[in-house]
Amino acid sequence: METISCLKKLVKSFPIMQYRVYRDASDRLTVGLEVFPVWRYRWEAWRITRRYGLRKRGPYVKGLDERFQEFRKDWQLINIDWDVWSGFTVTAVNQQAEPLVADIGNYLKAKYYGSGE
Repeated sequence: METISCLKKLVKSFPIMQYRVYRDASDRLTVGLEVFPVWRYRWEAWRITRRYGLRKRGPYVKGLDERFQEFRKDWQLINIDWDVWSGFTVTAVNQQAEPLVADIGNYLKAKYYGSGE
């Protein structure tokens, strides 16, 4: 029983993920989950690629403080990234991908915050 109370305290001490929609420095539409744990990057990226029929366009890059890979669906190009500063982000590489990124953002928001938000 003591283990459960310790786990509850540990979970409460984690910062809460925040959902954001913004334009990056290159004016590309970006949706993101801040304070997203790195160990969930590959799982969430895989789920998004399966759900939206994305194909790998570039290599998977894994650094100490970042993970990223580029994907495509027809002419739509997106990046799915994680880094220690921004958390988990999905970015439209070209303008054609903006509706796709917005849809992925709605999926992430509904998944992590429920459909009521």
